Amino acid sequence: MRIKLIIISFIIISCKSGNDFTIDGTIDADDGSKVYILQADQNNQPFVKDSTVIKNSKFEFSGQAATPEISYFQVEGVNGYVLSIIEAGKINAEIYTDNLTTSLVTGTRSNNDFNKYRDETKSLVENINNLASDQQQAIFNNNIELASKLRKDISRNEQEIMLYEWDFIINNEDSYMSALLLEVFMVENKVNKDSIIEVYNTFSNRIKISNVGKNIADLLRQYEDPINVGELAPDFTAPSLDGGNLTLSENLGKVTLIDFWAAWCRPCRIENPNLVRLYKKYNSSGLQIIGVSLDRTKEQWEKAISDDNLPWIHVSNLDFWNDPVARMYSIRAIPQSFLLDENGYVIAKNLRGLSLEQTVESALSINK
Repeated sequence: MRIKLIIISFIIISCKSGNDFTIDGTIDADDGSKVYILQADQNNQPFVKDSTVIKNSKFEFSGQAATPEISYFQVEGVNGYVLSIIEAGKINAEIYTDNLTTSLVTGTRSNNDFNKYRDETKSLVENINNLASDQQQAIFNNNIELASKLRKDISRNEQEIMLYEWDFIINNEDSYMSALLLEVFMVENKVNKDSIIEVYNTFSNRIKISNVGKNIADLLRQYEDPINVGELAPDFTAPSLDGGNLTLSENLGKVTLIDFWAAWCRPCRIENPNLVRLYKKYNSSGLQIIGVSLDRTKEQWEKAISDDNLPWIHVSNLDFWNDPVARMYSIRAIPQSFLLDENGYVIAKNLRGLSLEQTVESALSINK
């Protein structure tokens, strides 16, 4: 009988895996209101993963998380969300409904790392936002000299953030934050493939098998040789903004810029005012721009076009990284662009700012 009890106790203890998590939260909301945990499905649409009722200004969750998962707390009747990384361990949440941005989620490695990252990059991010706003105003006022100076200031701040992020990644191989940042490095084409592989291989197994870790591995497997300068750009037909279909070869200008971008891509959005200025200056001389969006929804795509006042041709399959045109051009990070001559041959890639304008001007003068 004693042996049987020992075996039963062992089974019970074994059922409690190292994947258990608890969330203890405090909140300034009415008792009886609900707190929801939201996560994203395969189409990046939010769904309710769990919910609980507030009692005595407190709430609790518990469950299992084999790998870390980006999640959001939503409070019934309150607009906005509080980001959290659900992972094994004890998580503490302080939710302030009058100002959700001051809420704090702590207790586990990845949540603590997220707070550290946010706090240590806050001033740089604010600087970039202010500079980007000033740059857009300078471009609107046709003050190209000031806009160019502000672009350089933005680049310096971005470079400082990038160096901080890279140090963070290589020094925190067991943090979900490192995987999230490394994925951004891939998406925004900040480092080469070999560097990505070297860092990825140092990640702990729980990070490698997380959804982001798996996505990084999948992107690494899909790397292909890029389309080079001097090659004929692959022709394509894709859905346009008005619901029709547009074919590249039927819409070539004297010079054509194929711009791969998305509403969610911050560097793309920062560069858009410069492209608008360039298009207005050279469109009548033969410059064509075709924007290929990697957005997921038409609403986000249309809103970004409207907000940024982008007057050129736009196409998208609304299929994120699976967009057929993006795959055809081996796009694994954005922004990326290809500058074509009137016959569709690639004459330059991934130019921005003054370098792009000088190349466009030179190409148009040759094709006069």
